[in-house]
Amino acid sequence: MKQRQCVSVCGTYGLNILLLLPLTAFADPGPERASVVSSLQSAILSPALLEASGAIIGAVTIDIDNIFDLENPEENKWIYQLANKAHPTTRPQVVRQQLLFKSGDLFSARVMDESERLLRSNRYIQEADVRPVHLENGVVDIDVHTTDTWTFIPRISLSRQGGENSTGVGLKELNLFGTGMQIGVTYKSDVDRDSMIVKFFDRNLGNSWYSLGAVYENNSDGYVRQLGIEKPFYSLASTDARGIFLLDNDRVDALYDRGEILAEYRHQTESYGFYGGWSKGLINGWTRRYTTGLAYEEHRFSPADASTAPISIVPGDR
Repeated sequence: MKQRQCVSVCGTYGLNILLLLPLTAFADPGPERASVVSSLQSAILSPALLEASGAIIGAVTIDIDNIFDLENPEENKWIYQLANKAHPTTRPQVVRQQLLFKSGDLFSARVMDESERLLRSNRYIQEADVRPVHLENGVVDIDVHTTDTWTFIPRISLSRQGGENSTGVGLKELNLFGTGMQIGVTYKSDVDRDSMIVKFFDRNLGNSWYSLGAVYENNSDGYVRQLGIEKPFYSLASTDARGIFLLDNDRVDALYDRGEILAEYRHQTESYGFYGGWSKGLINGWTRRYTTGLAYEEHRFSPADASTAPISIVPGDR
């Protein structure tokens, strides 16, 4: 008869796993032992088991990979090496801020999964994996592993329609210096106007859940100034949301007849508003959210300066 050994794995609340394993499984250094140990570790680190046992989150390790895996022979080529050097990897604090848990919290499989989905929703992250890696004395360590994606996007456009040319050139960076901030600069020229456009967006302003978006356009016939700040319902358990937005737009609008300008007028727009939201959070698997807000919009019209259009048309203000 083979000699056997009893291994007992115990968690809080009296949760026990009893495994009967041959002593040879622990004595042999071969693949059979490695397979048994791996299966045992997977069972111990099961998210459902950790949550049921009341495990506490210990160390949270952030591991960020660059775009290409240079340890893979198929990707260890000079062009991929150059891309990795040119791309600043995401800063660990940017990833850590978006986690819905921290050291000292009770382990929750839902919170871990939701944190993983939040990380994947970033345009500068290609892959995200959040998983428990070590359990000792009721404290579980979490590993957060992400892989960046290419974020520098040049843009060139050329087109011709109705006998008129349209051109555009621009640059966009979706992860400025690894901070998660987005910035874009574009120049475009079409039949209506020439425009220099600058856009900025930060999803986590000052390491918070507030986002900031801003647009400025310097146009040949006016300008656009736009600003928005909001704190969304960023998780299923969020209990509040709020936001404000402002828009100031000044331009010349034209009416065309078979490609020729028939009339022109100056169009000035002011718009602003705010909203608020509230919720009781996640209750019995459901989240109910309520939002309300107020918006105001004003349009003013006047004759266009130095217009050479044959007809003078000025709509009424509204």
